[in-house]
Amino acid sequence: MIGPRVLVTAYPQSGHLHPLIPTARALVDAGCSIVVATSASQRAGLASAGFETIDLGPSHDEAAAQLGKLLPTILAMAPPDRRPRLFSFLFGEVYAAAIADELLERARSLRPDLILSGLESLAGPLVAARLELPLAVTGFGLGLPHDVCEAAMRAVAPLWKRAGLDVPARAGVFDGLYVDACPASLRPDDVPVAPRCQPVRPAQFDGVGELPPLPTRRPLVYVSFGTNRVFATPKRLRTIAEAIAALGAGAVITGCDPGELGTVPDGVAAHGFVPQSLLLPHCDAAICHAGANTAFGALAKGVPLVMVPLGADHFTNTRAVVRRGAALALDEEADSQSIAAALERVLRDREIRTAAREVAEEIAAMPSPAAAADGILSWLHSARSPL
Repeated sequence: MIGPRVLVTAYPQSGHLHPLIPTARALVDAGCSIVVATSASQRAGLASAGFETIDLGPSHDEAAAQLGKLLPTILAMAPPDRRPRLFSFLFGEVYAAAIADELLERARSLRPDLILSGLESLAGPLVAARLELPLAVTGFGLGLPHDVCEAAMRAVAPLWKRAGLDVPARAGVFDGLYVDACPASLRPDDVPVAPRCQPVRPAQFDGVGELPPLPTRRPLVYVSFGTNRVFATPKRLRTIAEAIAALGAGAVITGCDPGELGTVPDGVAAHGFVPQSLLLPHCDAAICHAGANTAFGALAKGVPLVMVPLGADHFTNTRAVVRRGAALALDEEADSQSIAAALERVLRDREIRTAAREVAEEIAAMPSPAAAADGILSWLHSARSPL
């Protein structure tokens, strides 16, 4: 018996695409056939994960280039105001508008049984509605606060109206089944709970690679500011490296061009990429920009954090993890001495380390991707069954 056909739509950046891969893989293991429609820039990575792909839409670099003139205005906003504008512009006005028509035609041709949409692919709910197909949306991080949902809804409203459809609440991301990777103890009060929800343990495919030789100095600190060069600047990473070296600790810095960092202190290693799932079990603390994948990855291993929020969802993530007691927060302009002091406290404070371990236990108890896939298929069966 041929299993359900699933068309996946996801924003073409590893930080947004990779978190849904474990669930998609589990659906394949459960008998589904899956095609991922996203930028050609992601083809090689998806092929390494075993997926058939369709080239569709702009790359992240092409989409983000349209932020050029707007980004200084966004960064000048108060931190709480940045995310709604950034999210709605990049994922709604730019990406959804760019792919909506082609995604619709691809879906008509492939005739899937289910649209599986990343939270940032706001064209997914629209295409599912136009073709009256079941929709599952994979959540990201802590989810979308009410103000971000409202901004996203306004951004995609012209696409829905052009299709002759009423604009749904929250841009349609809750119109089907929401696959929620947010641990309950971290959920902010301003993030809505989906009416139809399938919890899943936050996990991600983090690429193909090996663990390099690690510095011998201990404790060992993982440093990552993601793959966006706006956040992972050489100056910021050098300042952090100096702070770690001042404590006599070791560090592995990822997501950078080692040549751009210049000479780093003894005990500090810099790499363009290291799979964090392989690295984190060896680490005693992490310093990061509070991106969801880095933060959740560290917490899943019980690793406490020093969080330096810079934009996107970083401020929401930082507030949630600090409130839970598993991290300390620093301003983006923190100097080497401030970073060293925060790191020293995170390494020694029993309450912070205990809170991180408690979150790790909570994450481990959440449904696995395989269990989530079973839940999705059960919901799909009920959605397709006549009353």
